[in-house]
Amino acid sequence: MKKPIKTQTVGMPPIHGQMVERLSRGLRPLPAIAPPWAQWSLWAVMAAFFTGMALHWFPLRADLRENLALLPFDGLLMCLFGGALLAAWGAVESSVPAEEPKGRRKILAALGLGCGAFILFLLFLPWQMGHYLDHTSRLPCFVVVLVSGSLIWFPLAFLLSKNAPLNPARAGFGAGVAAFLMGSAIITLHCDSRDLVHILVEHFLPVLAYSYLVSWAGIFWLSRWKRKFSGRKQGPPI
Repeated sequence: MKKPIKTQTVGMPPIHGQMVERLSRGLRPLPAIAPPWAQWSLWAVMAAFFTGMALHWFPLRADLRENLALLPFDGLLMCLFGGALLAAWGAVESSVPAEEPKGRRKILAALGLGCGAFILFLLFLPWQMGHYLDHTSRLPCFVVVLVSGSLIWFPLAFLLSKNAPLNPARAGFGAGVAAFLMGSAIITLHCDSRDLVHILVEHFLPVLAYSYLVSWAGIFWLSRWKRKFSGRKQGPPI
């Protein structure tokens, strides 16, 4: 009968225990990440508050009642607000480990809704070249999108920074899509221009431009949790 083979435990040098003690000194368990639905709900409440503030600063367009009677205009607003809510959910999921694929699909779907909003304007709403009406705000429309969208982006980015996004650029981009689609909806409720170039350049394209810019901000802000472990740089979103 064979004797069992004994394994000899090799002791670690004393310096190893000292290094482990030094590295673990002051470490505490991290709080659990809130469920994505809870984070999204909290942001939705804050977004509604900031949207109300923006519409107070930038009054509603004079022909809003007539436009709300048009089904394509209602669909345009639903695409913008719905896309913003969907993108925010996707951004939250993109910042939670193991939820990234679902978040990426939601962000892409939100971009599709934004494109659908412009298609509704192009095909079903009366537009013409050179039809630019002055509105009560002295700010250009793309600045209104930036200001109102930034107010909505910061609370969402703050929530995302409490998570552990493995792709901070994507999470920041999704947050930008959510915020600036909301900004595009706000300017749609404020500006009564029907000029095609104006609507494209100052209402819709800023959503992509600003979202791309804040995605790079997300690389630095949303990746604070991992800088101590890796100095590797990240690329663009999506």
